[in-house]
This record gives sequence, C-alpha cells and structure tokens, in this order.
Amino acid sequence: MNKVNINNYLLEYININKLTFLLCFILLFTYPLQKIGLPKYYGKVISNISDSKIKKNDFFNLLIILLIIYSSIQILFASLQKVQGMLVPKFSEYCIQKIFDNLINNTNLDYDNIEIGAIIAKITKLPWLIYKYLELLRTFIFSQIVTMSICI
Repeated sequence: MNKVNINNYLLEYININKLTFLLCFILLFTYPLQKIGLPKYYGKVISNISDSKIKKNDFFNLLIILLIIYSSIQILFASLQKVQGMLVPKFSEYCIQKIFDNLINNTNLDYDNIEIGAIIAKITKLPWLIYKYLELLRTFIFSQIVTMSICI
C-alpha cells in the first residue's frame, strides 16, 4: 500500500484550489492590520485626548479612522472564518476520498491485516491539520515577517 501522507494531499489540494487559498492568504492580512494599524490610531486618539490643545475636528477624524480600521478588521476576520469554514470540510472530504481510493486501488494489499486504526487516526486529524497550517501561516508569516517589514 502506498504510504498515506496528508501533507502531500494538502499540497495537491492547494494546487486544485489555488484561488480559494489565495483569497485565504489575502484575508490573513487582517493580522498585521490588527497588530499595527489599530494600535497606531488608538494611540493617536488617546494622545489627542490628553493633549491640552484638543482639536475637535482632529479628534473626530482620528476616531472615524479608528472605527473604520476596527470595522474592516472585523469584516476581514469574519470573511477569513467563512473561507476556512469552506476549506476544511472540503479538504477532509478530499483526503478521505484519496485514502479510500488508495485502499481500493491497491492490488498488493492484504485486506485481512489493514491498519484500520492508523487510517482512522489520520482521518480524524484532517480538520485539525489544516487549521494548524493556517494558524502557523498567520502567526509566523504575518506576525513576524510582515510586522517587521512594516515596522522597518
């Protein structure tokens, strides 16, 4: 039997669904916006309040920008959750199909000694695996690389 490798299935699945993963990748830009843009304008609003020469017009403009950024973050995050909600079940279905196709099409397989436990263990890890990859992409790529490049 060919070895079941969910990581290879994920790469195949990404190649099949390039546009959806591209959309997911773009929506991951919510993270630097949340970590850099929101605190920047929040700090400007607070400093404008503490300034003895309060200009109402500047304060309200900054407050509107802050609310727009916050609203954008919420909309982008909700969209990201929706896209992930579509990707994960379809990825699980794709992997299960690949695993069972592999089982059925393998003529050298000893059907009396199939490692059912190992197969079921891999199937149950499928949704967790894709969420883990997306979380790793979001926290590593976007928290480290993008945040540092924007700060520089």
